[in-house]
Amino acid sequence: MVTATPLCANGCGFHGSVETKDLCSKCYKLELSKSAKMNDPTSSAAAPSPSDSVVSATLISSPSKIKRCESCNRKLGLMGFTCRWGKVFCQFHR
Repeated sequence: MVTATPLCANGCGFHGSVETKDLCSKCYKLELSKSAKMNDPTSSAAAPSPSDSVVSATLISSPSKIKRCESCNRKLGLMGFTCRWGKVFCQFHR
């Protein structure tokens, strides 16, 4: 004999199950994420202050700027040609 599965307790229209507290899979995942955020006291205590983020941003050096052709914006690598005004061009636009 087949038993009917209950509808989702949130009323979304999908079928729930007893293992998920009569919630569908989507509503159950949302419920778990909400309860995890509420039960996690370390997330607010471990959040860095704004001054810490400024200090860490200054310590991390930005990657070097990639040389690109002034005309076609192609990445140049090692083979860029520099003109007397300091602009860099590829082999086709030198």
